[in-house]
Amino acid sequence: MKQQVTLLTFIFSCLYGLSQAPVGGENVSEFLNNPFSARIQALGGINLTLHGEDASLGYSNAATWNPKMHKTVTFGTQFLPGFSNAGNVQYAHHFDKKATFGFGMLYQTYGNIVRTDESANEIGKFTANDFAWYGGGAYHFAKILSVGANAKLFYSQLDNFHSMGMAADIAFSVNDTAHHITATLAATNIGYQFKAYRKGNNELLPFDLRLGFAFGFKGFPLRFHFTVHDLHRWNIRYNNPADDDGGNLFETQTTTVRKKNWGDEIFRHIIIGVEANIKKVVRIQLAYNHQRRQELKQLNVRSMTGISLGFGLHIKYLDIQYALNPAALGQTTNHLTFALNIAKLPKKKKA
Repeated sequence: MKQQVTLLTFIFSCLYGLSQAPVGGENVSEFLNNPFSARIQALGGINLTLHGEDASLGYSNAATWNPKMHKTVTFGTQFLPGFSNAGNVQYAHHFDKKATFGFGMLYQTYGNIVRTDESANEIGKFTANDFAWYGGGAYHFAKILSVGANAKLFYSQLDNFHSMGMAADIAFSVNDTAHHITATLAATNIGYQFKAYRKGNNELLPFDLRLGFAFGFKGFPLRFHFTVHDLHRWNIRYNNPADDDGGNLFETQTTTVRKKNWGDEIFRHIIIGVEANIKKVVRIQLAYNHQRRQELKQLNVRSMTGISLGFGLHIKYLDIQYALNPAALGQTTNHLTFALNIAKLPKKKKA
């Protein structure tokens, strides 16, 4: 076990140095950060502490592949603003006593985009699409520990421009069900764009270093989730002109001083969520993502941006999850995930 932990620490240290990336919006293939799980979407969009039969959880946290997912097929779809759509399909299989593997396909389409010339005259339309294929697995040891990894091959098409690359996720998790505590450390989207949209203009992937912690109490239906993302960089705020002051009377008009808000900078890294699990049949989620709110809110417009809601239902071999992410100006995201455990389907009685 000591050797495994040492190796994992070494890998994280090396990849941290190799995978420095700028603030979101300046990376290629940002769709890889899409959770593709309605349950995770309902808990703020990033979560490392969920465990269960839903095979789509394995995409966001490679260490969460587990025996409960054995022979589970998951389908998901997202209805995004601007007639965009995203979806996924996954399958998981458990081998021997300690290892669980899964694979899947993800896509995100952006509809028909209007093409214009330099004078803003419409001259047609074009399409844009993203696809990814991935496989991964997790190894469980010492009863409560697991380590996992996912490998991804992604392809992007933007009109007549194309891009390809590979990425990997690694994660280490502690899931102590006896004390109702879960913690996970994960590094996501470690990789390289080997075919750029423009030759010689290879771009960085949306690397992220994340930490998740969750706890609950025996006999209490609520479980609290805390996720910290972008641990490898402090400032994840955009250079928004609205955040600048004009300085003092002796400064020129072009001189600006950026407002300092330590509280805002700290909470942009944190997602807080709570999930109620009633009789292991009904689930209700509520979460707040401060980074999402700050990026999507509209000035002088009241909205629930940053808050996400969810409702799930688990009946024997079927699991259904719905998530809602409200946003200003009606730009709401709806997400549905269906998980079917084939191993639990009723078997025909022999004549």
